[in-house]
Amino acid sequence: MCDIRTVSRILDGGIQREFCKRGIQYTRNYGAEFGVSIEYAFGTTDRAEVDKYCEANDIATQWNDNASLTTRFRRSSHAVHPETGEDLWFNYATFYSRVTLEPRMRRLLRGVSDSSLAFSAAYGDGEPVPESVFDACREAYETAIYRFEWRQGDLLLLDNMLCAHGRDSFEGARETYVVMADEVVRPQPMSAGTRLVTEPMPGEVEEIRA
Repeated sequence: MCDIRTVSRILDGGIQREFCKRGIQYTRNYGAEFGVSIEYAFGTTDRAEVDKYCEANDIATQWNDNASLTTRFRRSSHAVHPETGEDLWFNYATFYSRVTLEPRMRRLLRGVSDSSLAFSAAYGDGEPVPESVFDACREAYETAIYRFEWRQGDLLLLDNMLCAHGRDSFEGARETYVVMADEVVRPQPMSAGTRLVTEPMPGEVEEIRA
């Protein structure tokens, strides 16, 4: 798990302010060389149904000559937690970038443009984000990671806005059940001009790394 409160505090303030000002543009490709099929993603191959869903969610669609689909949508980089009122770094920008890929895969895709990948992220105006910025974002996430060993019968409750989560690779069989509750469809974006808290609490980073 990764503590988003910590990421929000330790990620460089200049990086956060730039994203906060410009927003994030996400691009996804379906049914092409990279990316899942349109039916898998949307549950249908009916273009009208896909367009209807995307229009309702402020997502632009581009149907390509090879019957693939490209979508683009702009979102805020920060959001207000509906219960605590905290301003949080809350987005998929880092995970939509190639810096999250294994080094070998990054080398293999070196000649492939971001626009051709399964998904990618840019500033809200479409300008590419420097890889060094994404590297800094990834480092902030890695600093705030807390790892633990699963045991049979474990029950994990987490707040999806306060905890980014994932798993390391593993071997052997494992069965996990997931239940979601209290859905927040579109968190309230952080207001422009809100002061970003980018200083770690005393001993916080050291405690997480330990």
